[in-house]
Amino acid sequence: MGASQAFAVDLAPPDRRGAFLGIWTLIGGLGSIFAPLLIGAIAAQAGYGPGYVMVGGLLLASAVFLVLFGPETRATRPQPVLAK
Repeated sequence: MGASQAFAVDLAPPDRRGAFLGIWTLIGGLGSIFAPLLIGAIAAQAGYGPGYVMVGGLLLASAVFLVLFGPETRATRPQPVLAK
């Protein structure tokens, strides 16, 4: 969760970072409530295999998004000035 929150703050407008991170946390909290219910329903109806595949697919998609959009945030950070 820490990497995705840092990514979200990097993409947020500077004057709206608090609101942006608050909404991000709210959506994450809702996911923490409903995701286990959804995975449990899938496991009850179709077995554990499809539930594991769904979670794995979502984790893979999340990793792909971080890899694709991560360089954008890295490039906009100011480089530190090293004293000689």
